[in-house]
Amino acid sequence: LLGNTDVPITFVPIGVRLLFVFYSLFNLIVMLNLLIAIISDTFDKVQDSAANARNAELLQLVVEYQKLTGDQGHSHTYLLKMGAEREDDEDDAAGEWQGRMREIAKAISTNQKDTSERLVTLEKK
Repeated sequence: LLGNTDVPITFVPIGVRLLFVFYSLFNLIVMLNLLIAIISDTFDKVQDSAANARNAELLQLVVEYQKLTGDQGHSHTYLLKMGAEREDDEDDAAGEWQGRMREIAKAISTNQKDTSERLVTLEKK
């Protein structure tokens, strides 16, 4: 339980054993939390690109269908284009994020000014 040591387990104080068990459980919980965070982040990325993945699959299906059916005397030339459906949403999200960051920076600077003013009034007293 306590690793490979030359000291028998009976000579290890109970506090050290309890601390080791507590640390091991804490470490397990942190690692599981990290694993959940990684999986959640990956899931979010997949959800964001689901529309593009769907379009890519449909495009592959059309190309495969054309290969299987052959030309049959018709010569059609297709221009296949695939892109994001809503590029404006990404720009809006980035702008919204920047707006939030500006609000946070403004709140911090306001808080710093208030703190500086309070310190000045306290120094005067």
